[in-house]
Amino acid sequence: MNRIFKKSNISFFLIILLALLPLFGQNYDIDYYGIVSTEIDSNMSKMTSDLYYTQLSEIDNFSTTDKRIDNALSKIPEISSLSDSRLSFYTEIVKDNNTDKWSVILHVIDKANNNEQTSTKIYDSFYKILMEPKSTLQSSIKSLIESNHNSSI
Repeated sequence: MNRIFKKSNISFFLIILLALLPLFGQNYDIDYYGIVSTEIDSNMSKMTSDLYYTQLSEIDNFSTTDKRIDNALSKIPEISSLSDSRLSFYTEIVKDNNTDKWSVILHVIDKANNNEQTSTKIYDSFYKILMEPKSTLQSSIKSLIESNHNSSI
């Protein structure tokens, strides 16, 4: 009788654990390609690219590989060069010369599912991009990547 009770407790525990497994979070493998911009100098580009890479690397359940070749890309990465098995992430930074505002466009590409998600945020100055709170930046990146995952299911 005692053995049956122990087995049923273990079985019950395993069922609960399996039911809770989705709550532990999805793991994401991400290739980081850096910043695409022709309007900032190499020092600003490096600083911004390093900031985004650091923020991306510190998000729980994200395994990030640095695929940056240079401080700034002059054009978006070629789709053919992206991995089929990993998500690809890069950021475009564009200055609107009429308003002097800066647009930051986050890109997540899931080549295997032929899916791309973007998120755009407007800043009054370039320095506001750098001063974005860590939690806000991480939250934006994480929700963009998770929305990409949810839309490809």
